[in-house]
Amino acid sequence: MKHLLLTLVLLGTLQAQELTPSQVVSTYSYKHSVSSKIKQKRLLQKMATVKKEKAQETAKAKCGSEVKLTKLIRHGNRLFYAMRTASCSIKIDALDGSIISKKTL
Repeated sequence: MKHLLLTLVLLGTLQAQELTPSQVVSTYSYKHSVSSKIKQKRLLQKMATVKKEKAQETAKAKCGSEVKLTKLIRHGNRLFYAMRTASCSIKIDALDGSIISKKTL
């Protein structure tokens, strides 16, 4: 019984790190006009549970230098911040704040 509960909790936490199918579909339906791109950007910002400032603090702590570039990107079911500093490039999950990848430059 303990193993079943532990498995269900683990699967629940893994599922929480991805966008729901309805959120993914809502990001596909936009035109390439300027106002539509702004709406798309705002929609992604609403979906992100980790704010940009918090992700920048994490990147600064892990890389040891100021963040020069920050982008909020959706790739498949993942929503993450891609950041670049003077010493490294880092991707931080916008849903839970974990580090996806880190590359030193």
